[in-house]
Amino acid sequence: MKLTRERKILFGILGVGALALVCDRMLFTQGVTQPRQSEAAMVQSVGQAVDKAASPTVSVRSRASTASHAQAQFERPEKVDVQSRLDRAVQSQNLDDASLTDVFLAPAPWDDPVAQLSREASGVEKFAAAHRLLATVTGSSPIAVIDGLSYQIGASLDGYRLLAIGQRHAVFEADGKSVTLQIKTDR
Repeated sequence: MKLTRERKILFGILGVGALALVCDRMLFTQGVTQPRQSEAAMVQSVGQAVDKAASPTVSVRSRASTASHAQAQFERPEKVDVQSRLDRAVQSQNLDDASLTDVFLAPAPWDDPVAQLSREASGVEKFAAAHRLLATVTGSSPIAVIDGLSYQIGASLDGYRLLAIGQRHAVFEADGKSVTLQIKTDR
């Protein structure tokens, strides 16, 4: 492996980073508490503050019980998954599965059948939307370039048969329905 200038620079940066990490861990972390030590110190200081506020003369035993009480307040609750929380909520409110509705369902007016029919495209519209006429070649053996592939008259594409090719259009037919693809210019 040849050490190029770029690799030498990268190794230099890596070395400086490693040296900074070592210095940070060895020299600059003395006296800095870790999270658990910090939490224990906070619990102890809370216990001492509670003791001082309660009475100026408090025994060592009561300080320990106050500190353990304060530590219990700072303990993290056990992790509970969402499913078990939902199950407990259903049981506590005496709900049954039949009375629950899916909050992610669309409202009833959105499910209008007339609107759905108008939104659904017919086969001809789907064919026209799915394919793009890119170019045509007219002459003795005309060719239509559709979606990057060339087709001659009589060829079939998605169940539609190519009937005619004009200067800027191609006519397809299936089940007595015809569709004309036009060359679109994007301007």
